Amino acid sequence: MLTKIKAIAKTFGGLLYFFLVAAAVQTFVFIFAMQKPLTPENATDKLAASVFPLAALIYSIIQSGTFISYALVRRRKQTDYIAVKVPAGRTFLYIPFIACLLLFVSSLFSNLLVFLAKNYAFFQSALEEYNNMILQKINPFAPITILSVVILVPIAEELFFRAMVIGELKRFFPLPAVCFISACLFALAHWNWLQSAYTFVAGLILAAVYVWTDSIFYSILLHGFFNLLGSMLPYWINQLNFADAEVIFNLLIILFAVVGYVYLRKLYRNYRHLQDLKLHTSENEGAD
Repeated sequence: MLTKIKAIAKTFGGLLYFFLVAAAVQTFVFIFAMQKPLTPENATDKLAASVFPLAALIYSIIQSGTFISYALVRRRKQTDYIAVKVPAGRTFLYIPFIACLLLFVSSLFSNLLVFLAKNYAFFQSALEEYNNMILQKINPFAPITILSVVILVPIAEELFFRAMVIGELKRFFPLPAVCFISACLFALAHWNWLQSAYTFVAGLILAAVYVWTDSIFYSILLHGFFNLLGSMLPYWINQLNFADAEVIFNLLIILFAVVGYVYLRKLYRNYRHLQDLKLHTSENEGAD
């Protein structure tokens, strides 16, 4: 028992170390990003518009390199450390719809905080900080934004919050608890109450999908689509020249979210079916 407690403490200590290192790198590069914010006065300044995605790019490359190196070492001792199964091709068609479900559920929490911000100074400051840090600091049409926000950041975050956290903790705790811890860390890493609220929900679904598909590739693609929808599509919709564009956009998100929920349940049923088959096979082997 004492040996297990020491192993758990050592594991949490290692995760905390990586988390703090990643946080330090993230803080450093984003402080750099805040030096020249994109404002209405310099809206045409390409440098100001690219500082935030450049910071995200630097952060994600450093974090990805660190976690990949560590994972390669760990896989020598624990072969199932990172789930790298390639799901059936048709299941990849589910990703845009499940991403819409992520966006819809996350938006509910965000809208709740926006409502609270109208009445409570604490939530108002969080909303203002989020707007200043994110929404006014990227050009969604720039290639560097697509590279960093849609591709590299999802890779970096999935490698840590899904592959590494779940890979380490599933040795000691049941998978639902591990997914919850993964989502909590994912939320804390965003440092802003508004982001933390919706990233916690997104983190729960991403962790569940990672477990159910047994694939880091699936969760990376899902995370990338989620970032695409949440960070870029609203800007594109605003460019449309008719008044009901936002209404149509929201209705489509709701419709696709319903389809995404159906697909998410299907992934879970497939996962349960495989688990039952493994249990049945194990019982037969034990009987022999």
